[in-house]
Amino acid sequence: MGVVLYTMVTGRMPFDDTDMKMLLEQIKRGVSFNKPKQQISDDCKNLIRNMLDLNFMKRISIEGIKCHRWLAGCSPTPRTASGQSGRACSSTTAEDDC
Repeated sequence: MGVVLYTMVTGRMPFDDTDMKMLLEQIKRGVSFNKPKQQISDDCKNLIRNMLDLNFMKRISIEGIKCHRWLAGCSPTPRTASGQSGRACSSTTAEDDC
């Protein structure tokens, strides 16, 4: 899932090489966010890094993903006619279940 999310937000694969030895080295170094096509929030980077943690004991769980602030947090809303921006949150967010 981490590879899919990384690919969705960056437009490229997190690890890519035809040489298996080099590919394994890239995986060991961990994911990087060099030259993304668009700005990626720190929360999104944090979630992806936690999803791709090499140590499966430290890797974020499905419940942890559901409760991660990038998914469960509020999203900015567009500015209103008065120039005010708000936060789009329901009174019961996914975070309440965490």
